[in-house]
Amino acid sequence: MKVADFIRSEMERPFVWGETDCCSTADRWVRIRAGFSPLERYGRTIRSRQDALRWTGADASRLQSAVLDVMGKTGFAIGQDPQAGDVGLVTVDRMRRLAMAIFDGRIWTSRDPDGFICASARYTLCSWRVPWPIR
Repeated sequence: MKVADFIRSEMERPFVWGETDCCSTADRWVRIRAGFSPLERYGRTIRSRQDALRWTGADASRLQSAVLDVMGKTGFAIGQDPQAGDVGLVTVDRMRRLAMAIFDGRIWTSRDPDGFICASARYTLCSWRVPWPIR
């Protein structure tokens, strides 16, 4: 599946914690691309808003450390220059909120309860190159 097709299909889905929140969406993309779910593999399954808040903090203050912990265990290469299909942690607004996002080759896309979020590559804090499965 191409990243643009995945993002387009995500735009049609309503926001649901554990399904279309920022981390679950990126996780689903990684599963498609790499063949496994980092969230499931490393014990961070999100099924509800409460699960997400326990993991990231009520104000998402622990999102960065939570994502770095899980993604660091995947063994994926940390990207210096985001490429289409990479996942990353990005700053999404003037409040410096963080979100896990997917890079389409031009912009980062993510989700929150208010809808879709887009950010330019210059707001990348950290990104990971998601490989296709080795066969």
